[in-house]
Amino acid sequence: MKNFIKTLFAVIFGNVIFYGFFILILLAMIIGASLNNDKSDEISIPKNTILQLNLTGPLTDMSQKSNMNFGSNSEDETGYSIYQVIEAIEKAGQDDDIAALHIPLAMNMEASYAQLDLIRTAISKFKQSKKPVIAYGEMATQKSYYIATLADKIYVNPQGGMDIRGFGAQLTFFKNMIDRLEIQPQIFYAGKFKSATEPFRLEKMSEENKIQTRVLLQDIATDVIENIAKDRKMTPEQVNSAINSMQSNIPGEALSVKMIDGLKYQDEVEAEYRVRLEEDKDEKLTFTNISKYIKSNVTDASEGKIAVYIAEGDIMDGESTESSIGSKTVLTDLRKLAENDHVKAVVLRVNSPGGSALASAVMLREIELLRKIKPVIVSMGNLAASGGYYISTSANKVFAEQHTITGSIGVFGIIPNMQKTLENKVGLTFDEVELNEHAALGVTKALDDAEGAKIQQQIEKTYLTFKSEVSRGRKLSMDKVEELAQGRVWSGERAKEMGLVDEIGGLKEAIAYTAKEVKVNKNDYFFSNKRKSDWEKLIEDFGAQSWVDSIKEKIVGSLLGDFSSYFFELKQYTQLKGVQMRMLYQVTI
Repeated sequence: MKNFIKTLFAVIFGNVIFYGFFILILLAMIIGASLNNDKSDEISIPKNTILQLNLTGPLTDMSQKSNMNFGSNSEDETGYSIYQVIEAIEKAGQDDDIAALHIPLAMNMEASYAQLDLIRTAISKFKQSKKPVIAYGEMATQKSYYIATLADKIYVNPQGGMDIRGFGAQLTFFKNMIDRLEIQPQIFYAGKFKSATEPFRLEKMSEENKIQTRVLLQDIATDVIENIAKDRKMTPEQVNSAINSMQSNIPGEALSVKMIDGLKYQDEVEAEYRVRLEEDKDEKLTFTNISKYIKSNVTDASEGKIAVYIAEGDIMDGESTESSIGSKTVLTDLRKLAENDHVKAVVLRVNSPGGSALASAVMLREIELLRKIKPVIVSMGNLAASGGYYISTSANKVFAEQHTITGSIGVFGIIPNMQKTLENKVGLTFDEVELNEHAALGVTKALDDAEGAKIQQQIEKTYLTFKSEVSRGRKLSMDKVEELAQGRVWSGERAKEMGLVDEIGGLKEAIAYTAKEVKVNKNDYFFSNKRKSDWEKLIEDFGAQSWVDSIKEKIVGSLLGDFSSYFFELKQYTQLKGVQMRMLYQVTI
């Protein structure tokens, strides 16, 4: 009994110490964050400041206030939405304190070409101020170079490098791996171009997939190469020749074919800034990064007559998460907007590869109900494919970016058979007693013919529903939809030609159109949903499975480095439930 009491008190004391220590750490972090927030409120931009466009990591449609930066350099990360970045660049052009714009060539951006075009448009507006724009780096990446071609001058370090290889696409295939593991994927799909399942049933791309990927790449490449050629006063043929001969990868040769303007060291570039800004040669230059500038100059409106609702990420059942759109959350949010008499219209910004067919159907229904009360205009972002396209079909008008990836009208489902894997690799065997013929249907034995036929029937039914909704929403015949469907993906530009979208334009164009329709000022809008801040996530999710999973994923991602994408792509497949309207495979462009 004494030992029991001693053990009990030890456990209680240990828990008190642990949680007390955790609370102290949490309080210290909160105080630190408060102090940092106070500092950010005091940010001021001195005269003759050079705005540095140092964008790293992914650029998202939805902003997230970051309160914590564990092990990261906040100087190099924005944490803001693409729209805040664009607004900051445009404002800087009119800001008397901003004297120039600096574009680092080594930016490691996870940005799409649709996003890069938005940034290029903002830089073009900045240049109307006649302020200097210089691009410089020790290593030039292709995406940063595409932005940099708008600069007055592009310089590369004499000992540096360039990585401008043009356009190609690479897909990852898992079939050989799962064959070796003796996993039978049991795949069901509708649409000959529905390539989301190809990594598990083929060892290389099907001809249909090659056709659609080539066309998509060509649409993007043609525009990008033409823009580079125009900016650099070259012809598209000259740009392609430089890329194909790999002259674009060696700074000295890139200079000889006019892809850059010079080879300079950092101090030489700084000396040029001093001359252009009429600074003394010994004067220290003042740089500010885009994050600080956004903090000091860009604020989000909290209300307006046009609500912009961001639908970004995989479409899932239930609540939204940091990387997904949950049908339950969307339903609740849209109903609030429907009941808000102050809101006259909703612009739905869709940036999604799709996901659960059921969740997509729930969202579409709610959008249709909202539309009966007030106009709903869709603005497509980088990706509005499969389920992302499905939820867009009933809008009053649909805008797409020129390089939006959309369409992918098709469905699929996967039920893995793990029986041989578990028997031969792990040593587990299975047996069952069934009172009904299909009671033990699951992942530990193969589907019989009747089960497979029934699942394929459900896939075909969902596919027919998808096509019917497109036909109804886009006012196209079923024959025309069948021609455009089959799971094929299209660029925004081609989608407009085929009637899948109405207009080519970004979010600003969609808002301007909506404002005109409901007769309000085009600036009278607000973003109605945002991601939770770091602190909100910490307080609400601490200890929950989602929080634990997030920590695990970050650790795995850190350990695997450049190979982490293969792990997370495979993980996506293992989490699929039910019939999917999804463009799942990853194309590396």
